[in-house]
Amino acid sequence: MSAGLWRSLGERAAVWPGRNWPLGATWTPESTNFAVHAPQATDVWLCVFDEEGGEQRHLLTEQSLGIWHGALPGIAPGTRYGCRVAGPWDPARGLRFNPQKLLLDPYGLAVSGDVAAGPEVLGYDVADPTQPSPLDSAGSTARSVVVDPAFDWEGDTPDAASVARHRHLRAARQGLHRAPRPDPRGAPRHVRRPRAPRRDRLPHRPRRDRRRAAPPSTSSSPSPRCSSAAPPTTGATTPSATSHRTARTPPRATAASRSPSSSRW
Repeated sequence: MSAGLWRSLGERAAVWPGRNWPLGATWTPESTNFAVHAPQATDVWLCVFDEEGGEQRHLLTEQSLGIWHGALPGIAPGTRYGCRVAGPWDPARGLRFNPQKLLLDPYGLAVSGDVAAGPEVLGYDVADPTQPSPLDSAGSTARSVVVDPAFDWEGDTPDAASVARHRHLRAARQGLHRAPRPDPRGAPRHVRRPRAPRRDRLPHRPRRDRRRAAPPSTSSSPSPRCSSAAPPTTGATTPSATSHRTARTPPRATAASRSPSSSRW
């Protein structure tokens, strides 16, 4: 049967078409969707392992946007799996596809097992590094695990300490764990009164003249500013106390007030 086509009623397929998102293994009660990004691969096999270590391979026939995908029914959480990818072998271009090597899911949520160092885990042949290795690495490498994203607390709730810890870790990841610097004057910033800015740091604004006009004088004598009378020609030449707003130029001395020594006739 070709992928995505049903020829008879009740027909079943080992691998459903699935979808190309999200990447990795997504478990649902109906099936588990697998999506692997390998745009230059020619074939991708999904390898499922049982409790005894037996391997069952499923070929993914659907590819879109460089992502090979498929859904397998009957996969329970905790199932161990891996991928085998076939493609060109061209080390000069960085292409080292080898279906003899079991690969972990880069978007897997859990890993089971250990990696044993040896020639089995190497992608190239030890005798000739320019050739791919013919050894199978399934017995010497780890496996990815299908995980149920929903966790059942069974009526229990997390304690306050764990909630506070998770909040702290979330704030640390977001860069919000840095506490504000203490105020040098000893008072917290939300308590102390803000300091008024200095005048020399304020923006320049033209000063408005708010001086009011002087009230009119009630005396009978005219105001010195408004007076048009000539200065006196006799008497003391010292200006009076009420003439402090007169013109800055002193009055010209008359002939009678000149001294004989200052005469230049």
